[in-house]
Amino acid sequence: YYHDWAVRISRGEATTGTYEMTPLYAWALGALFKTFGYGLLLPRLLQAFAGAGTCAMVAWLGLRIFGRAEGIVAGLALALYGPALFHEAQIMKTVLTVTLSTATAAVLWRSGGSRPRVLAAAGALAGLTALAQENINITLPILLGWIAWRAPRGRRLLCGAALVAGFVIVVSPATIRNYAVSGDFVLITSGGGEV
Repeated sequence: YYHDWAVRISRGEATTGTYEMTPLYAWALGALFKTFGYGLLLPRLLQAFAGAGTCAMVAWLGLRIFGRAEGIVAGLALALYGPALFHEAQIMKTVLTVTLSTATAAVLWRSGGSRPRVLAAAGALAGLTALAQENINITLPILLGWIAWRAPRGRRLLCGAALVAGFVIVVSPATIRNYAVSGDFVLITSGGGEV
């Protein structure tokens, strides 16, 4: 599905109606096809690099949250995890989803829940994650609760607004596009991430 959609994108063929599936992977793959041709080696190599980067982020998070040994074990466990290796070789959105959600977690941890600029970046990463896997949206209220718990009393609203603003800036082009083609308010996909 994503391969065929990416081919259509690379050829400039318009997609009609609201998005049925999250669009980020198809658009990224379409850009690769348009720039480098229709071979699948480059996307698979980039996905392998993304998977390796995810292992590094998991190790960093484990180190920061639990300790050095735990971080190393977590990063190595992901590096050797069969399903992750399998998905890196497939033309599917799974690697992108895992990488973006892990990057979101790393930036959120870095923010401490109290640094508005870093929280805006985390919101943007959460938005990118939602464009790859829409059910991440259910975490936004939880993240706002975490910010309310972690941020100083006078900065809670600012910190929460920064996270939401980052998210909205990234997701709004898909929402505006969906409204333009259908006349209905559809945040990202017509299915709403029910899967």
